[in-house]
Amino acid sequence: MRYALDPDPEAPPLQNLALILFHTQAPNYAFVDDLNHLYQLRLSRQTDLAIATPGWPHYAFNDLLNKISYHFVERPLTHSDTHTVPIPPFWPPLHKMLFIIGDFSQSIADRMLDEFSLLPPEPDPIDLAASARHAILRTLHQDFTPVSSIDINSQLPPSASKKAQREYAENQQFLFSIVDLIC
Repeated sequence: MRYALDPDPEAPPLQNLALILFHTQAPNYAFVDDLNHLYQLRLSRQTDLAIATPGWPHYAFNDLLNKISYHFVERPLTHSDTHTVPIPPFWPPLHKMLFIIGDFSQSIADRMLDEFSLLPPEPDPIDLAASARHAILRTLHQDFTPVSSIDINSQLPPSASKKAQREYAENQQFLFSIVDLIC
């Protein structure tokens, strides 16, 4: 049986969406395993998505208790430049994006961004779970895994050039098309 998350009908579209781009070429299954351990997720492999080209790895987890949906998507290494949808240059091949949909999605994303940006202090060695979690974060920091937050609802200032506005609209449309596929 599949459960759907009930969005707040009063909320503007995609208000409860946070996006994190992980700039890493680590194998997706290993990176997902790290995220699962770090944030008590249960991301599991889904059918690949067809975004511009087929074969975009997709992992998902619906946290029914907290009404939050997580979708992890990796841009595949493609060799074709004949995409029907332009792929934004900010998302290089083999890098990963986490879509967090639901209440408090931005606070969850902010916590992840903080931990990937600055390594938290080492926990008490007696706390084995916290020590294991810290070891994963330390490894990700040593491997230099930068992250970016993407605000899909932001607007460019009116003073932006026509080219910048067009590119921004294309990038925004690309992300909206992914959200349509996963929701």
